[in-house]
Amino acid sequence: MKHIVIADQECPAETSKIARAYGVGLECTTFYDTNYLEEHPNGIAQYLQTIGNFPYLSMHGPFTGLSTGVRDRLIRAVTMRRYLEACETARKLGVRDIVIHNNYYDYCAPRNVWRENTKAFFADLLEAIRDYDVRFHIENTLERDGELIAEIIQNGGSPKLSMCLDVGHAHGMARDAMPPLEWISSYRDMIGHVHLHNNHGQRDEHNNLQNGTIPMEKVLEALELYAPDANWCIECGLPHQDVTESLNYLVSLGYLKKKEKCCE
Repeated sequence: MKHIVIADQECPAETSKIARAYGVGLECTTFYDTNYLEEHPNGIAQYLQTIGNFPYLSMHGPFTGLSTGVRDRLIRAVTMRRYLEACETARKLGVRDIVIHNNYYDYCAPRNVWRENTKAFFADLLEAIRDYDVRFHIENTLERDGELIAEIIQNGGSPKLSMCLDVGHAHGMARDAMPPLEWISSYRDMIGHVHLHNNHGQRDEHNNLQNGTIPMEKVLEALELYAPDANWCIECGLPHQDVTESLNYLVSLGYLKKKEKCCE
């Protein structure tokens, strides 16, 4: 892996202490809410003051209600605006890597319509961000496989687009879905970012890495083999328990060295 981060879970004061103790970075989820900066005009400055200096940060971009491929042009226009606003937030945070959702689900549009709309959307987006030093990682949510995301990346032909494989979503959010190990072996170095959490194959539980039926040790080995330059983000639900247990799990497997006693 290139970097390991933990999601800040919208409580950066708490999670930044945990991240610092283990020598990992932070994935900023605080600004995925598009209302946040309207309600907190000094939010970015306050966030940076809260977390202090980190060697690596990523961020989760906006996703609620957004879609790149639906028939409604106004929704696509709002989606573009929100992604460009995310670029500005990333610039102010000093972040390069931005996770966004593909937001495709069956019946959101005929598959061929969605495909063409999305190709055009990302062509326009890549043109609009040509002067930004950012990279968008397109995350799977309800997709049964990565065909459409892979097609977007291939069609874009840009280092500013890659796949974010959410291992928990692949295992627990879509029926008859391609399992995580198959995603990894199929899409390999298209995967630039990974969300790691576990579940029992029925819903999106966001458990710690050992609590579920995903064969996590094999998943991590496959990521190192097929997508060695991907960033890993632990995206578990409870900062004190789940994230710390997951970090200790990575320590036990040799992916991390715990640097100091973690804050209780």
